[in-house]
Amino acid sequence: MIYTLKTAFLFLLKGHFKLAFLLFKKRYKPLRVKVKSYTLSIPDAKSFVFTYDEIWNRQIYTFKSSDSSYIIDAGANIGLSVLFFVEYYPKSQIIAFEPDPKICDYLLKNIQNNRIQNVQVIQKALWNNEGTLYFRSEGADGGHLTEQLSAQPLSVQTERLSKYIQKPVDMLKMDIEGAEYIVLAEIAPCLHLVKNIFIEYHSFDNQPQSLSKILDILEEHNFHVYVESIGIKSSRPLWELKTMNGMDLQLNIWGRKRI
Repeated sequence: MIYTLKTAFLFLLKGHFKLAFLLFKKRYKPLRVKVKSYTLSIPDAKSFVFTYDEIWNRQIYTFKSSDSSYIIDAGANIGLSVLFFVEYYPKSQIIAFEPDPKICDYLLKNIQNNRIQNVQVIQKALWNNEGTLYFRSEGADGGHLTEQLSAQPLSVQTERLSKYIQKPVDMLKMDIEGAEYIVLAEIAPCLHLVKNIFIEYHSFDNQPQSLSKILDILEEHNFHVYVESIGIKSSRPLWELKTMNGMDLQLNIWGRKRI
């Protein structure tokens, strides 16, 4: 609650009154909200606020582009990133992946209700092969793939991202909850076609970390990298690791192809 109050106060200072108000809504309760010129259906107010703040206020997905861009949105969630790309890069071709059936319904509804065009939605998870895997849904923005049968098993189809990188990609955005390295390694032979990349890196406390491998691939393919810590933070990690939904670290990683 203290963290929520501090965050709400910061939003109020910046004039983001609607975002501050939404922070106190009951979690995982479907809502309809109006932001900018869009009317959106959302499954959870709190996750919406933080995602909206990153994408629309901080504009973390902004990149330099020609008039017509090819954008791949891997992990499109309810569509905030898609709407951002449509707004700032209106002539772009956009492919959006979202494996969670419930969240993909929100994505499709938000695209349709706001009359968005030139967006292809694919309800599949990205992996290094085509098949099926189990998926754990957190109910908002924290679902992730697992090869283990969970208490509430949800089977989703998997797809290779490399199939969609057969021409220059102006922006590849990846927020795929722990599958970053597996997918990045799968598309490594195609990375010469990618101009800009964004990866949200997720470290799970019970799994080996893959951060160094991700950075190695980006460096090997001539990306200039910038990294920022977000989300859960441990001020004394050698003493105690804080976790959230099984994660002990989240990073934003930007990569811009060196000319």
